Amino acid sequence: MKWLRLFLLLVLFTALTALFTILLRPLVPVVVHGGAGAPTAPPVDGWKVTPGFGPSVLLPRHGQPASAPAATAAVPSPSAEKLPVGPKVAIIVTELGLDPGRERRMIDRLPPQISLAFLPAAAASHDLAAYAALQGREVWIGLPMQPRGWPRISPGEGMLKLGDPPARNARRVEWALGRIDNPMGAYVMMGSAFTTDAAALAPVAQAVRRHGIVLLDTRSTPHSRVAAVVGAAGGRVLVNNLFIDHRTSAAAIDANLARLVAQARRHGTAIGLARALPVTVERVSAWAATLDKAGVTLVPAARLAR
Repeated sequence: MKWLRLFLLLVLFTALTALFTILLRPLVPVVVHGGAGAPTAPPVDGWKVTPGFGPSVLLPRHGQPASAPAATAAVPSPSAEKLPVGPKVAIIVTELGLDPGRERRMIDRLPPQISLAFLPAAAASHDLAAYAALQGREVWIGLPMQPRGWPRISPGEGMLKLGDPPARNARRVEWALGRIDNPMGAYVMMGSAFTTDAAALAPVAQAVRRHGIVLLDTRSTPHSRVAAVVGAAGGRVLVNNLFIDHRTSAAAIDANLARLVAQARRHGTAIGLARALPVTVERVSAWAATLDKAGVTLVPAARLAR
């Protein structure tokens, strides 16, 4: 009888344990990739994905192989609002994501029509882009591409490389696009070697069309094939007309902003590329306040891609 009672107690204990496991399962916290406190993401092609900043689009789901395609992100819709008549200018301020405190103040100071572009590997890019998007601003992401001087010169982690398999470069594009939520566009970071090769650009063009974004060719080389390849694939593409702050004095920046307006008057539209420098933010903000009187309209860059 003693052994029988012990056996019945063991069966009862096992049954109660199973019951509590089932009842308490909904209370176990679920960790979402990319959220605060997310686990460290695995490396992607040898570069580390910083946890907690943006959706880790290349992370495998449970039971899914790592090579499976990433889930399709929500496609941003281009503005249906008609463009104003007359000359139009757009500026994209790039290289954001390195200094969240300073760059928040820059974002607050810049006119709302200025597009903002973030570095894909920068730790603060996701949160800063979300902050900007909440203000209704247009957010972009950088696509690092191999320059002629590589490896002496590099655009950073996640660089698209000549000679690498298209599938590997396609994964790199998806990684970059997933670093911020719903980018409206992407811009070429360096790329003086990569952008001259039409075959290498094919995965980029396919991603641009699939995600419904705009790709800005920064024109780091006059031999770039970006516009031709992306256009042939049915994607939207813009071409940079002017580097606003390649010289960083206030006088040089003012002169380039005047040149941008002159180009818009000649051709109808003009796009300039600038960096997140205090002097650039100061001069662009002052210049934007003069455009109404000059009869020129400042618009977010993606609106110029039709």
